[in-house]
Amino acid sequence: MKKLVKESIVILVIVIIFAVIGNILNPKGISLFPDESRYKIDSTSSGIDYSKVWNDPYDTTSNKVAILSGGETTKEGYIKPQNINLVQAKTLYDINGLFIDGRKREEYEKGHIKGAINIPYEEFMKLTVDERKEMMRKYNKNGVIVCYCEGGGCDVSIDLGYEIAKIGFNSVNIYLGGYSEWKAKGYPIEEK
Repeated sequence: MKKLVKESIVILVIVIIFAVIGNILNPKGISLFPDESRYKIDSTSSGIDYSKVWNDPYDTTSNKVAILSGGETTKEGYIKPQNINLVQAKTLYDINGLFIDGRKREEYEKGHIKGAINIPYEEFMKLTVDERKEMMRKYNKNGVIVCYCEGGGCDVSIDLGYEIAKIGFNSVNIYLGGYSEWKAKGYPIEEK
């Protein structure tokens, strides 16, 4: 019995090691150490008091780079989306970040983060690159965008965030906790 327990623990440790290595090597992997400095509300570190900032996701005439840009540029030439947590998502919500729900339309209609728009990932991927650009033309390429889905094991927000960044959006964030975490916290939602 003890031998079986020891073998199980060894197998578990090996699986965890392979999972961590796979995550590190995956370009869409979850960052183990997100760049928290982009989201500090403390004005002493960045000179910006985010409580006084208003982001306009529909201002396509502005050439200003988003307040929270500065992420790593990939070898393909786009700015890599930043994974964010609940506190960071709420900060971006409070400055009028554009929240994009990547779930299927039926799921979105049952309930979503208040003010979020719906761009179902599966539908988005059926479009050509030019059609995607045209669909997103009405949004500020330099504005703050937050992609989310249900949370937990849902990868739709990650995939959608990367696709939006690839067509030239410079401050894409991926809220990993998603709708379920947001709702559980009691933050603003819209439900049928």
